[in-house]
Amino acid sequence: NTIKRNKQSPSKEPPAKSSGKNAVCKVYLLDGECVEINIDKNDNGKVLFDKVCNHLDLIERDYFGLTYSDDRVPGHVKVWLNLDKKVSKQMKRGAWVFEFALKFYPPDPSQ
Repeated sequence: NTIKRNKQSPSKEPPAKSSGKNAVCKVYLLDGECVEINIDKNDNGKVLFDKVCNHLDLIERDYFGLTYSDDRVPGHVKVWLNLDKKVSKQMKRGAWVFEFALKFYPPDPSQ
């Protein structure tokens, strides 16, 4: 559960560093800080999201999510990471680079 920090631009990332069953995810936080988080290649998005939230000591998580650029779509559209699906199924190729982002509304407004 190693988390490394550095500040960089999210563009032109080198390929994801992975070995065996693990993958390194680069996550850019709201202040531009980059943290590297190790996850199992079979983990779903919730595992990565929870590790980011724990790093930030974030309690109210409904207002946030992780985005990534889908290079399979023209224009490299940003897509929300589905927390219920495996990260490896959503990140077909390229570096595992995400941005921690603010959502405009929670899934259940009554909360």
